[in-house]
Amino acid sequence: MDIRLRFDSIHYISVVFAGLREADRLIRKRFEDEKDELFDVDSALEHLEDVYGTARVLAQTYINRTWAEIEKAFPGVKKDNEKFEFDRNRINGCGIGQVELLYHLANYWKHHDEWPRDWNPANMRPGTTKPLNAAGITHETDFVCVRGLEKIDRNPLDKIETILPDWRQATVSHYVAKTKRQSQ
Repeated sequence: MDIRLRFDSIHYISVVFAGLREADRLIRKRFEDEKDELFDVDSALEHLEDVYGTARVLAQTYINRTWAEIEKAFPGVKKDNEKFEFDRNRINGCGIGQVELLYHLANYWKHHDEWPRDWNPANMRPGTTKPLNAAGITHETDFVCVRGLEKIDRNPLDKIETILPDWRQATVSHYVAKTKRQSQ
C-alpha cells in the first residue's frame, strides 16, 4: 500500500514564524526600553494581538491543508469530526487541545470585527465560541489572541512550530495504521 502526502510545509512556515518572533521581540523591547506614554502596555498588547492573530491564521491554514490531504489519502475519514482527535497537547482543565484552540482562535481573529460585542450565540458560530469559552476566553476577555496563546505556552510562537507537526504526525500515523489493519 502506497500512501502519499505532500511535503510537510512546516519548514516554510518556520521562516514566517521567525519574522513573527522578531516582531514580538521588537514590540516587547520597545515597551521595555522606551518610556513613551503613547506606547503603554495596552499599545504593546494591541501590536502583539496582530502578530499572534497572524500566527494563528497561518497555523489554521497548515491544519486545513493537512486535513484536506488526509481526507484525500484516506477515504472514509469523517469531515472535521476527527480533526482534533489526535491533538495530544491538552490545555489544562478545559478538555480541548492546543491545536484545536489555535484553530478556533484563528476563526476569532478573522471574524472578530463582525461579531457582536456580547458574542450572542444567536448571531455567531458556536463551533468557534464554545471551544474558546471552554478555554476560559469569553466576550469579556481583552486581547483574545494574546490571552489565548498564553494558555498554550509562555513562548507561544516557538510552541506552535512544535505542536503542529506533532499533531500532523500523530494524525497521519493513526490513519496509516488503520488503513494497514483494514487491508490485512
